[in-house]
Amino acid sequence: MIGGASAQKRAAHLQAFRKKLYERIPEQNTFAAQFVDVRFLSSDSKQRQLVRYILEKLDHHLRIDKSADYEKMTIEHIAPENPSSTKPQKLDPGNIGNLVFVSKETNEKLKNKDFPAKKSILIEAGIPLDHVLKNATQWTAKEIKDRAALMAKVAYERIWKL
Repeated sequence: MIGGASAQKRAAHLQAFRKKLYERIPEQNTFAAQFVDVRFLSSDSKQRQLVRYILEKLDHHLRIDKSADYEKMTIEHIAPENPSSTKPQKLDPGNIGNLVFVSKETNEKLKNKDFPAKKSILIEAGIPLDHVLKNATQWTAKEIKDRAALMAKVAYERIWKL
């Protein structure tokens, strides 16, 4: 019975550990508030690896029929970091809601094009689009904020659900 007692002891330790982990899971509103603060700009790449990880998981969640080589994908800003127009924009290009994972080839096609052109290229390239991006006719601060909130919701409820 020594083996049985040992197995019971291990099971009890695992159960206690699992309970501690569940106690540390943040509430959804706390998770979402911190999630939407995740940012990436070429000039500020501190969160680059975190952004890549999040975008990979979200892309994988949306892909139905094929897989992607995420090592060869790049982070694209839907609203450009450096817009070519001279009129000032009140967009937050580094916001997680403004970012999408694409192949290097697709990224080259996107460059600093306007939103309708970018959306068309994303669709043509087979990039899976969430409903905010799919239904958008323009790309403003509202769409970026709405998409970030949607991404946080999907991440919490479906991707990292415990």
